[in-house]
Amino acid sequence: MGAVEAKKGGHAMVGGILTLLAGIIGVVVAVLIFLFLDIFVGIALIALAIIAIIGGAFAMQRKMYGFAVTGGICAIIGGAFFLGIPGLILILMGKNEFT
Repeated sequence: MGAVEAKKGGHAMVGGILTLLAGIIGVVVAVLIFLFLDIFVGIALIALAIIAIIGGAFAMQRKMYGFAVTGGICAIIGGAFFLGIPGLILILMGKNEFT
C-alpha cells in the first residue's frame, strides 16, 4: 500500500501567494518604520514579515502546515492585513492539501 497523497486544490497555493505578497509589503513598511519612526518596532515588524514570507513559501510548496499558518498570522500582524487575512483563510481551507 502506498502513502496517501494530498489533494491538489488551489487554496494553499493562492493563500501562499497572498501571504508571500503580504510579507514583502510588510518588509517594505517595516524598513520605512525602522528608518523614519522607531527602530524597535521596525525590527519587530521585519521579523514578522520574514516569517510571513517563509510561511507563504511553505504554503506554496504545500509543506509544513503549521509554519504556513504561522506565516499567515504574522502577515496579518505585520501590517499587510488586507492580504494576510484572505491568505490565512485560504491556507486554513486548504489544510488537506498539505503533506
